[in-house]
Amino acid sequence: MVTVSIHLKRPQAGVPANKQEPTVIFLLLYAGGKQYKVYTGHTIKPAFWLKEEQKAKTKGIGENVALNDSLALMKERLRACYMENVSKGLLPTPAQLKAAIAPADVEAAEKQRLSLDEAFALWIKQTRADGRQSTAKGYETTRKHLVEFGKAHRAPVEFEAITLTFFDNYTAYLSQQRKTKLTDNSVAKDVIILKTFLKWAAQRGHNTQQEIPKAKYTQRDPAIVALTENELRDVAALEFATQPKLANARDLFLLMCHTGLRFSDLRALATRPDCDKGDHLDITALKTDLPAAPPVVPQARPLLNRLFAGGIHIISNQRLNDYIKQVAAAAGINSPTEKLLWRGGERIVNILPKCELISCHTGRKTFVTLAMKRGGNFGFVMKATGHTNINSFRRYMDDSKQNVVEEFKRLYPNENETQLPVMRVA
Repeated sequence: MVTVSIHLKRPQAGVPANKQEPTVIFLLLYAGGKQYKVYTGHTIKPAFWLKEEQKAKTKGIGENVALNDSLALMKERLRACYMENVSKGLLPTPAQLKAAIAPADVEAAEKQRLSLDEAFALWIKQTRADGRQSTAKGYETTRKHLVEFGKAHRAPVEFEAITLTFFDNYTAYLSQQRKTKLTDNSVAKDVIILKTFLKWAAQRGHNTQQEIPKAKYTQRDPAIVALTENELRDVAALEFATQPKLANARDLFLLMCHTGLRFSDLRALATRPDCDKGDHLDITALKTDLPAAPPVVPQARPLLNRLFAGGIHIISNQRLNDYIKQVAAAAGINSPTEKLLWRGGERIVNILPKCELISCHTGRKTFVTLAMKRGGNFGFVMKATGHTNINSFRRYMDDSKQNVVEEFKRLYPNENETQLPVMRVA
């Protein structure tokens, strides 16, 4: 993991502001167990520096806005320089790091500027070098869509063409004109990725647009299937003595159901037994880079022990999804289930056997759904899964009609057994 932080050479703690001397601001890059210190050339009085936020105070000091922008750009360039060298199997020299943050003249910048597709390829390369393989795969898909769109319109997409009108035409192409039309959720993700890339390219001088278009596309996330308590028990009770592949897939799936881990985090956990703290796991989610503390419930303990001992082994996400469907079918989880998706604003419903809709994500949703049905506290369950956004978290709660009916049966078990209080009006 690569981190870049900003520090003052001489903080001068305890020295009154009127007696402080300006001190140099430097960047500290940490990666691969090594630290690299790079001086920015900027100076500031410590009294005007926000240590925790690693930036200059701007209230009443307008010029510090530009200083903060400059420091933010230097951080990005320093990190990019490191990742570019690592992707080639090299470590950067101090001179290269210093040169990476140095301002370039306009003529030199023009010569170094890449086309949109070249810059996109570099962005993907750096993402892969940073160890974010699944993220890079999503970026590669968006790049492919841009190339397809350019061919369909007989002109490659360049930075200057990215306007609100472009986004209108691009999303219409993806959802309505492309041979394989994308769902609204996939189109929305493409828009988000493209805007993130444009910001990255602007920070490095490849995209000279003054402002990135404020394009949006309505995101309608597909429903995620969750298992019931009985279905989860049926899966756990299966025997696959002659089918070790399915037995292994079943155990991986059960681990996700009992911990709420994403597949990417489970894969990383397999080689990190030090993350096991006994009653919980101490991890940093790969997708969000945020800490999470999934509890180790009794059902998860023997599975975790076998995972760390090599008795359960990681397989590819695609193969695991295929095997999980077979496991669910073997457990008799085949009730007719609605599969809802949106394409071009049109609501499309298909009815399929539930086993065909089960995937790795089902494990995470099952964990959240069952935790909440057992009376779990919203905040604690979100802490366990690493969610920070309540709307994202709600997606993982099963609010199917059957679950709503069952919940109200629990709340109102029998009117003859439960005497409800009478409200009196004075």
